[in-house]
Amino acid sequence: MKVDDKKNKNKNKKTKRNKNKKNNKTKNKNKKNKKTKKNKNKKNKIKKKQNSLGFTNSLMFVEMKIETTIIMRSKTKQKYEDNYN
Repeated sequence: MKVDDKKNKNKNKKTKRNKNKKNNKTKNKNKKNKKTKKNKNKKNKIKKKQNSLGFTNSLMFVEMKIETTIIMRSKTKQKYEDNYN
């Protein structure tokens, strides 16, 4: 009886160890997944900010172009009027 009890105890210890190993593996995987999710979210936030900045910059560029075209048109108008007056 005593020998059997010892064997069973050892078996139980092994199974416990194996279960713990599996649990730890899954825990580590979950931790990694959380980290990658956080990193992805950070990257996406940065991208969104950059895109919004790009959009505002492009608007500024368009405004500048419009202003320059207006100035150029007014200059050509003046030249035209000067020539005919």
